[in-house]
Amino acid sequence: MTLLQIVELINYLVAIVTLPLLITFFIHEQRRARRNEEQGIYQSLLDQYTNFMIKVMENTDLKLLRDPTGIHELNEEQQERKHALFDILITLFWRAFTLIVYENAPEKNKHWTTWETIIRQWCRRKDFRDALPDLAEGTDDTFKNYMFKIAAQEVELLKTTHQDAETSVVTQPNQQEHQAPG
Repeated sequence: MTLLQIVELINYLVAIVTLPLLITFFIHEQRRARRNEEQGIYQSLLDQYTNFMIKVMENTDLKLLRDPTGIHELNEEQQERKHALFDILITLFWRAFTLIVYENAPEKNKHWTTWETIIRQWCRRKDFRDALPDLAEGTDDTFKNYMFKIAAQEVELLKTTHQDAETSVVTQPNQQEHQAPG
């Protein structure tokens, strides 16, 4: 075997071994970069929600934190501030919906679960649900339908929970009367 043949053989072996390794490394780096970008997007959305909640805390007179019913008297200026905060919130929900749900990747479902929980909490508020048609104006139909579906589900859940609470208050004393002595 000549020196030229040995060099060609080594060159061939290097190409056979390193090319797949380089391709594998490239694919791995691309996936890692995509995951980091997705985490950055998710973290940015959470940061924006944190900033929103800071605004809510700065406007405690609107009773957006502790009053889940959202039923109380507000003057015109307070109504305007509350609507502005709801507008910021719906924009944030739409952004999260667009960035997370439309991608439809399985790893994004865990991120969406967090957002859906937050959306459900806000949809339990009557004042938020009442403002929803106006707030959702300008968003796409898929997002609107999703929000209205969640709001309707939360209304049904509230009705069921309220009925269960009323039933348990009424039946609890009767149940205690019929319990076996212990």
